[in-house]
Amino acid sequence: MKRYVFLRYGLLLIAVLLLCFVPWKNVVGTGRTVAAGGRGDGKLNNRVVISDSPENNGNGSDDKNVSGSNDANGLDKDNGSGDSSSDPGDTVNTADPADTNTASKQTVDDYPYDIAADRAAYDLTTTDITVGDRMYSTQINDWYTNFQDYKDKTVEIEGYYLDFDIGYIYVGRKGPSCPYCSGGYVSFEIQSDQDLSEYTSGVDWIAVRGILREGSTSYGDGEKKPFYYIEALSIEKLPEVGVETVTD
Repeated sequence: MKRYVFLRYGLLLIAVLLLCFVPWKNVVGTGRTVAAGGRGDGKLNNRVVISDSPENNGNGSDDKNVSGSNDANGLDKDNGSGDSSSDPGDTVNTADPADTNTASKQTVDDYPYDIAADRAAYDLTTTDITVGDRMYSTQINDWYTNFQDYKDKTVEIEGYYLDFDIGYIYVGRKGPSCPYCSGGYVSFEIQSDQDLSEYTSGVDWIAVRGILREGSTSYGDGEKKPFYYIEALSIEKLPEVGVETVTD
């Protein structure tokens, strides 16, 4: 009986020692992060250009409606992840980056509606949709996902004037993370012919009245994608900030 006990514990000790000398490797998951977009799904949202992919940028994300133009996995889109075992001296790239894929990166945005003409034609004393403090994020997300239900309807919405220095402006509020958020804001692109140079992004609270419209972005390779925005017939800076953070 004693021999059996010693043999049993001896085998257990050998197994423990073997495990101590076996190298183990830590495996770290690389979870995919989808950028919020704004016009986003892409630029610093940036604007959300609508695509068939559920990862639409806004992140995520196109140059227009996004939150940045980097790949969601943090990879260099031009050069890829590279092989860390390669000797950088083995390959010399003599190409001029300015000559690479220049045509495919050129984009042209088309806003097909005449703001001045529509301002004269529409009566905005009443609107089809008034976005309130409740369901603010839900309403904006539904515009993006079911736009054909809202196209050409008149709308009234309040929020911060937002300019992310990417060539597009938005109205929005601070809120939860969502597929069509820009820079921490639940937002929607607006197009205006008013002089907004005195407005301060993230500080001035505005009331926007206009029409939900569909535009399109044409790429140098011939591809065209739609984007959605408010044709702003009236933008008014309000004296007080409203409910700046929304939760639904």
